[in-house]
Amino acid sequence: MEYESFKTRGVIFESKYRLERKKFKFESGFSTYEFFVDAIGHNALTISGFFNYSEITKSLGIVERQLHDLISARTKDPSVLKRVAGERKFYLYNEKINVNIENHDYPFKIDGIGPFAVKLSIQITYDDIVNSNNPLEVILRNLIHNVYKDLFQKEYLIRKIQENWEKEEAHKQKIHEEVLNEEKIKEQKKKELEEFLKS
Repeated sequence: MEYESFKTRGVIFESKYRLERKKFKFESGFSTYEFFVDAIGHNALTISGFFNYSEITKSLGIVERQLHDLISARTKDPSVLKRVAGERKFYLYNEKINVNIENHDYPFKIDGIGPFAVKLSIQITYDDIVNSNNPLEVILRNLIHNVYKDLFQKEYLIRKIQENWEKEEAHKQKIHEEVLNEEKIKEQKKKELEEFLKS
C-alpha cells in the first residue's frame, strides 16, 4: 500500500465511528440513490445500499429493473417478489448488478436478502479512493476529507502514521530480501546437486 493510501486508512482508523454508516447520494440514470459506508476494512471500504421490494417492482430506475429481472421479472407484487427472493436467495447471493455512475459501471454484488429489502455492496480499496478519478472513488475521497478535515491537519498524527508506514515498508523489504536469499540458496544447492550427479 502506498503512503497516501496508508495515511488515509490511518486517519480513518483513528476515529472509525465518524465514517461508519455515513450516507451519501449519487445519480445513476434518472434516479438518485442513497448508499452508506457499511464496513471499514484493512484494505478497503465496503459501500452498501438497500432496495426495498416495493421500489424494485415500481421504479423505472436501471438498478431496480436489473434486480427485478434477476429475482423474477414476471411479478409486479412486492410481497410475491419478496417470497421469490427468499426462495432463491442462495442462487442470488453474490450475483452482480451494474450501477452506472457518470458513465462508469460498478459491479455491486447482492450481499443480503431480507424481509424488507435487498442489499447491494461493493468494496473500494484505499488505493483506488486515493488515486482513481472515477466518480464513486472521488465521492468517497471527498467524503473522507470532509469528515476527517481536522485529523488530516494534525501533525503529530500524520507523523505517527508516516513512521508506521516506514516501519511496515522496511519489514516488507526485509521479508522480500529473505525470500530472494532463500531462492538463491535453493538454486545454488540445485546446481551443486546437478554437478555432483554429473561427476
